[in-house]
Amino acid sequence: RNASYPFDICQQICQIEEGCDYFIYNKTIEKCQLYGYRYLDSCQIVGGTAYPSIYDCTAMDDSCNAFVYQDCTYPEPVFTDTDVTDSYSCQRLLQTLGFVYQANYFVYNIKSQECHFYKEDFFECESFCGPKMPTMADCRYTTTLPWSPTTRA
Repeated sequence: RNASYPFDICQQICQIEEGCDYFIYNKTIEKCQLYGYRYLDSCQIVGGTAYPSIYDCTAMDDSCNAFVYQDCTYPEPVFTDTDVTDSYSCQRLLQTLGFVYQANYFVYNIKSQECHFYKEDFFECESFCGPKMPTMADCRYTTTLPWSPTTRA
């Protein structure tokens, strides 16, 4: 099979390597990393839209929704709350208050307990990760491909 993008090649290597279930491709340093587990549960910064819920997303390990952007740079937030206990609460705040700030995306920092809202969900991201299956080709109509002119986080 012919792969046209480095992240596709990284995913193909993950499919070949025994014990690999997830891959990360960093476009800046052109590095492919392979993992036997989903390390995203240990991330210090988590972001997403109001829906689907984080609970639902964690259950989508084998779908096209399991592909995730990471190491993103964000613009100035339209709202910040510095007393939020977890990413689930931050997402619920977005569901409740997002319309007030015209916000469509949240980012939660576990270490600082900061919840930020953003109007847009398009950011510059360095890395892209996902499962070994389904393939990116299988998801091309349901998932925004990495590093298009506007990268969806």
